[in-house]
Formats: sequence, structure tokens, C-alpha cells
Amino acid sequence: MANSLANQLMKNEIEALAQQVFPGKKKVYMRAAKALLNGVVATGRTLLCKLAETLPKGETSLKGRQELLSGWLWSHDFCTPIRDYLWQNACALTQRDSIIAIDATDISKAYGGRGIEGMAMGWDGSRKVKAMGYDALAAGLVHGRRTVPFCFDLYAGRKGLPEKERELLKELHNTLGDKGILVADRGFDSLSTLSYAHSLGHRTVIRLKTLTRDLFASTRPLHECMAEAPGFTATLRSQSRKITAQLHYRQGYLQHCGAHLPILLVSSTFGGTTLFLYALNFLPPNATAQDLRTAALTAANAYFNRWSIETFFQDLKGQFTIEETRVLRFQRFRNLISIALLAYTLLAHVIPHGPTFKKLHKLMKDNFLEISSALRPFLSNLRQLLALPLSLIHI
Repeated sequence: MANSLANQLMKNEIEALAQQVFPGKKKVYMRAAKALLNGVVATGRTLLCKLAETLPKGETSLKGRQELLSGWLWSHDFCTPIRDYLWQNACALTQRDSIIAIDATDISKAYGGRGIEGMAMGWDGSRKVKAMGYDALAAGLVHGRRTVPFCFDLYAGRKGLPEKERELLKELHNTLGDKGILVADRGFDSLSTLSYAHSLGHRTVIRLKTLTRDLFASTRPLHECMAEAPGFTATLRSQSRKITAQLHYRQGYLQHCGAHLPILLVSSTFGGTTLFLYALNFLPPNATAQDLRTAALTAANAYFNRWSIETFFQDLKGQFTIEETRVLRFQRFRNLISIALLAYTLLAHVIPHGPTFKKLHKLMKDNFLEISSALRPFLSNLRQLLALPLSLIHI
């Protein structure tokens, strides 16, 4: 009884979300979308053989069900409506000083990958080895315990994404206006990307990768110049922790294509490590000493919160095993990743803020052995994404 109630609650959430994400779609499309989403949520996997086990068994064999899933992934576009929904949802939550983390990652195959459309050999940053895979580019709003994704865009090949990075910066700026602070890691530290970010006029923080640029018309090393700059001790805070850091800041100029672009350079030292950050478009004309200090603290704290998107990558890859996905066509792969992204959103952000979570909690408290054995992957992912203690959700 409890098991069927829990399953029904989950299906109700999937039905409601599907109606929001895929409005006006035909019955065949909706059946495919809901079946795929239900499979990923219920199993925590993106393997077709596992997803096929969640389809009704009376219609055809297990192999026939796998072929049905494969056909859906080939003939339908789930990527576009899911991206549109996620983008609109994240935009609605973004405030003036919200932090939006942007980063590139990869989807790599631990073994094999040859023969899969669009896969190429490249560096797997997670395992520190070369592997076959795809490039990906993501943006996420730092909001609560888990990132609210704007997008997770997958690209064939492993050639880097400098043009796509600039396109994403532009898309965020055009959508958000002056809301939000864009934060990126060292991969965005190219003169062309820095110049482009500066031209947009959006507040942007980018960590330095190249420490040899002459930003202060000085022949001295960067760390020496910054050590003599004005500084103060500050507390940096994220959703999960806070630290004490020593901040220094100094105005300088970035030279590119004959132009001298004004920037604020910030150094943030904590735990024996010093990070150097470009703070672009933070200062008003004729900035005062207080303006500089405030901008330095805001930029350092924004970058301190950037780790949220790394956790998002870990969640997506770990909780839904997307790197185990075995499909030969790029279209099918993109669709499966999009469905996994929607499953993440359902578990991390939709269910926790609705009545279903309280009902599930009560069912599991009263019938946890029955519920946990039937819905183990679902409950495990829910607990992991919400960082809930084992005493609250038994698995």
C-alpha cells in the first residue's frame, strides 16, 4: 500500500512537471517524455537497459522496450523545451546580486567511446586522463543548497569552446539585464573573452590563469604588486561554509587590440592559497576608496561561491551516471542528458518545495522498509541532492 502511494506521488510530480516543460505537445511525445523522465528518476540511471525495465512489461520484450526508448530519443527533440524551461526558471529566481557560475566540463567514457557519433579524444578533468568524450558548457544560479541550472549544453568534439563561452555570456547578459554577477574559472582567462565580457558591461568575475600580463605598467611580478595594494580581512560566505580571507585590490588596465580596458584586480588569500581575480564592470565613474573596497569584497565572495557549479557537475554525473550512457547517436545522447537534467531539477528543486516531500517523508517514517526497498535509487538521489541525513530518509 505504502509502496503504491509513493509511486503515485512520484508519478504525479512527473506529470505536473511534464505539463509545464512540454506544453501543447502531442500524446505520443508526452508519453515518451514522461516515460523517460520516470525511468531516470526511478532508477537514477541513463542506461537504456535499465530505463526499459520501468516500462510496462506486457507490451513487448525487454529488447523491444529498449528499441522503443531508442526510437523516442531519435525522433523527438527534448533538449530545446527543457533548456527553455530551465532558463526561464533560473531567470525568474535571479536578483540584482545573485551569483551565476559558468564553467566548461566534459562527458567522458571511462572505457571505449570509439564509434559513438561526435565523440573525440580529449582531457578528462575528473580522472586526469585522456578519454573519449564530449565538451559541455553550463551556467547555474547559486541558490540554496544546490545550483539551479540555466543550461547544460553538450557539443560534439573536444576542441574547446571559446566562441560558445562568449555566446553564453551574451545570452545571459541579454536576458538578465543588470541582474546577477557572472563568475567563471581560469578557462575563461583569454584576452578575447575578457575583452568581450568587459564590452558587455555586466559585472563579471574571472580567475586569472595567466599571471604574466602587465596590468599595472610595472616590470615587477604580479604578486609583489598586489602585496603592496590596499587590503583588509574579510569573511567570505557560501551556503555551506564561511572562511576568513585576506583581500587586496588594485585598479589596472588590460591591453587588447590597442585598447586599454580598466579592470579591478583582487587577490584573495585563505588556507595558504592566493587566488587572483579580474573584477570587470564593478566600479562607477570616479570610484571612491569605499567603492573599491566594496567591489573587492563582492567579487571575492562571488568567486568563493563558484564551487556550487562543480557540485552540480558531480551531482549530474554521479547521481545519474550520465557517463555510462550507451547510445551511438549524438541526438540520442543529448536528449538523455537533457532528461537527466530535468530529473535533477525535479529532485533538487521541485519536490522539496512542494507538498509531495512532506507526504513522502511521512510515508517513509511509517513504512520505511517497504518504501526504501522499492524506491532505493530515487530515495538515494533525493537524499544526496538535498544533503539530508540518513535519519531523515532511510535507504
